[in-house]
Amino acid sequence: MTRTVLPRGEPLEHRYALLVETLDALPDPIVITAADGSVLLRNARARRLFVPSPDDERGHAVVEVNGLLLADCLAKERRGDGEADDGLGRRELTLADPEDGTELHFEVVSRPLHGPEAGTGSRLVVLRDVTDLRRAARELERQVERVSRAEASATRERDRLDLILENVADPILVTDDRSRIVLMNQQAERLFHLGRRDVPGDAPARTNDARFAGFMASFLVSPEHTSRARLELAGPDGRPLPAEIVAGKIVDGRGGPTVVVSVLHDLTQQVENERLYEELKRFSAELEGRVRSATADLERQNARLQWQSHELEKANRLKSEFLASMSHELRTPINALLGFTALMLDRLYGDLTPQQEDGLDRIRGAARHLLDLINDILDLAKIEAGKMPVHLEHVELAPLVRDVVQQVEPMLRLKEVAFALSLPDDAPSMYTDGTKIKQILLNLLSNAAKFTHDGEVALSVRAEGDRMAFEVRDSGIGIREQDLASIWEDFRQVDQSRTREYGGTGLGLSITRKLVERLGGEIAVRSRYGEGSTFTVWLPRESPASVVEAFHRDAMTPDAQPAEA
Repeated sequence: MTRTVLPRGEPLEHRYALLVETLDALPDPIVITAADGSVLLRNARARRLFVPSPDDERGHAVVEVNGLLLADCLAKERRGDGEADDGLGRRELTLADPEDGTELHFEVVSRPLHGPEAGTGSRLVVLRDVTDLRRAARELERQVERVSRAEASATRERDRLDLILENVADPILVTDDRSRIVLMNQQAERLFHLGRRDVPGDAPARTNDARFAGFMASFLVSPEHTSRARLELAGPDGRPLPAEIVAGKIVDGRGGPTVVVSVLHDLTQQVENERLYEELKRFSAELEGRVRSATADLERQNARLQWQSHELEKANRLKSEFLASMSHELRTPINALLGFTALMLDRLYGDLTPQQEDGLDRIRGAARHLLDLINDILDLAKIEAGKMPVHLEHVELAPLVRDVVQQVEPMLRLKEVAFALSLPDDAPSMYTDGTKIKQILLNLLSNAAKFTHDGEVALSVRAEGDRMAFEVRDSGIGIREQDLASIWEDFRQVDQSRTREYGGTGLGLSITRKLVERLGGEIAVRSRYGEGSTFTVWLPRESPASVVEAFHRDAMTPDAQPAEA
């Protein structure tokens, strides 16, 4: 590490500024403490963990706990508990992320600072983030444990198979789909060589290898799964050995052979041949029984899965109906809270102190935010429960679009983001649900404003045949290509930075797509990460028959209610 040496005449504030800038550039949290444990200096990463943010009240408790944990750790260091011979204190410390509450694991390394400027007893404390390392270590341990169990199971099965093969009196060979030997018992080793390097190939074994290879070549290309043939082999003493070979294929899921099991029988012993036949017969019956048992088990599992699927659909429907009902119940007290807060701020109940007025402003802001979240959940629940009616009417686009722009412009002015509108003077009217078009455009423009810090947000409206195209373009943070498919999921908001700085339920785009589909339209997105995004909505100028039928059906339903803003 290069050490920067400043001239002795350099002002102290310049040296301190360089120190702070250097520490803030480091990715690990760094704290410099005095002999009594008080903090002399923190870098930016340490301030995020231990210094409460004035505009983030939720993280105050987490930050305080983090500070107590660090103080306890440093107190143990000062007592000399766990200090290494080289003067470095190393400890493990678990903290919480102030933003989302997730656990963060650190290795705390501290060392004393020497020199007249550092002060006696001062220490440099570095917190190395080992969260991902710990997770990877736990996952590796689980993987090793699974592999060990699999290896133990495979070893037991191999030992069991070896025991069975070695206790069979007939030669048995197991070959792969290229006629290469995989496994054979001792009786087969006396007759065949089959390329084994540890056994010298004598003439009888070479003859048997050639004849067996010829049989296996013809069997592998045949569509049959089993084969029975006669081979003239040579015994270990070189004498002719008439044998019957019975081979069977073990196939994979695509019907191709993976291994072939071959059994040889000496035909000079007819009784042994009959015994082998009965064994094969019983083996075949056992396999058939296992297949029937497996088939019956699969049928039972399929029936159980169908029942579970039905129950899940029923539970999902009940959940949607419950959310739709409870959202109404929640909005009533929130509206009352907003109303009475407004009355108090209007001094209808008497004068207010500045502190009281500030508290009421915070209550009103929080209640409005909660109402927006409940409105999103209510819209989603209505759509999923099939209770989002369509109200068709002749809609003039120009006043509708301008009304939407007026609602979004204050947000853009607050962020000093430019806005551009392209709306033709002769924009045609549409026979559709104007309220839902407003909600679609407001969701898209609000998203564009939320994720754009500088540059421009633009809305263009144009006719494309019998459809109208609404395009919302921004120069914001953009979306990674691998995240484009997941932005439409319910309660999903893609994080574009190390810390999540954007609020919301993650329902905006999901609701938007469902509303577009409800009106018989389509929506698409193009984006480049770091350069911005473009969302395009195509809606028919005349609602299709399915939407019109839904409109008439909703109109005839006695309990149909209009969509709420």
